[in-house]
Amino acid sequence: IVRMVFHDCVGTACDGCINIDNVDNRGLREPIDGIFPMVQKYRSKLSRADIWAICAMEAASMAVPGDGHHFPLHYIGRKDCADGDEKGYGGEDHAMC
Repeated sequence: IVRMVFHDCVGTACDGCINIDNVDNRGLREPIDGIFPMVQKYRSKLSRADIWAICAMEAASMAVPGDGHHFPLHYIGRKDCADGDEKGYGGEDHAMC
């Protein structure tokens, strides 16, 4: 999930879309499909991009041993890309380098 959100944020914005045809995005279908039910559940309140960011922050917090570390989320209001599908497949293709 953290890698997925990193790839989402490459380019101009964290917009809740991944071009799955880009070779750099291999292996990201599983996390996108895995959190899609959460996207559907909260779609009326949050953008897909915000939900992805929240999931990444939670995943990073859970990865720290012991009591973990809380990574606060300071911003809600990201806009989803206009040209992706409901899961976030599509959008602009951004080079990693």
